[in-house]
Amino acid sequence: MTESHHTSSLPDYWPIDDLARRGILPHGDDDAMRREFAEAMTFIETYPAAWGRPATRLSMPAVTRRGWSVIATFLDASEEEDEALATAARHRAPHDLAASIVAGNPPVPSIVWRVPSTTHGLRHFWACHGGKQTLMLPPDRGFALFGDGEQLVILAGPPDFLRAAVPDPAAMHRDIAAHAAEMDRINGHSHNTDMLRHYAPITLTT
Repeated sequence: MTESHHTSSLPDYWPIDDLARRGILPHGDDDAMRREFAEAMTFIETYPAAWGRPATRLSMPAVTRRGWSVIATFLDASEEEDEALATAARHRAPHDLAASIVAGNPPVPSIVWRVPSTTHGLRHFWACHGGKQTLMLPPDRGFALFGDGEQLVILAGPPDFLRAAVPDPAAMHRDIAAHAAEMDRINGHSHNTDMLRHYAPITLTT
């Protein structure tokens, strides 16, 4: 069991020692984490969310200028789906991802975490930051994983990465669209629909 005695002037949203026991550690000293956070924010934009307050999402310009596509998946995915994502991430980032909490209007620097590129690493980080928008980036910035903190993860990257992470994009797109329609039926309107419409021009569906 790993223990951390790391201290930081940056805020956190989950106890450091608890995350350390899960293998999730701060990403260097405060200066290093501030640099990581500032770079993460170049992937993020603020927008008026469906629930009437500003929220953050993955920036369309940040995605398109890299020539990437996106796939929307479920935050609460099956173990098989999470393992496919983790395997694809490990292929490009064998050890860990830099994970930032990008919630707020505007988001403020907080502890950036070094999350193992494993199913358990991804699941634990997202579970410990429910309700918070998050962003995970590999060292080479070759893809991005944006968690909306509620129901969706937006995967962005080259098509070969996306197809490795989601082996059947068409089926995933059908499932996500059906879920969004059901949320609209229940709630009148949901941010799921807004997300799907926003990223539709660059969504990989086949």
